[in-house]
Amino acid sequence: MTDKVQLLWERAVIGGLVWAVGVAVVVWALVSVGGGWGVFWTFVGLVIVVAGGTFALIGTIALGVKLGREAAELDEP
Repeated sequence: MTDKVQLLWERAVIGGLVWAVGVAVVVWALVSVGGGWGVFWTFVGLVIVVAGGTFALIGTIALGVKLGREAAELDEP
């Protein structure tokens, strides 16, 4: 794997892990925390979900584009 592909792979994986942490925070806030703090932690979790999901999506798309370009270069005569 080239350095660029490795970097994009790491970005996609880290984004997915951040997204999972955000989902866990939202579930925890909805199940365990009540009142105003529950609303606060739900909002914080949703911000983490959006940030992690965006990071993972961008990393995954960039990884696909990079691998596609590398495959196209191999097919050229």
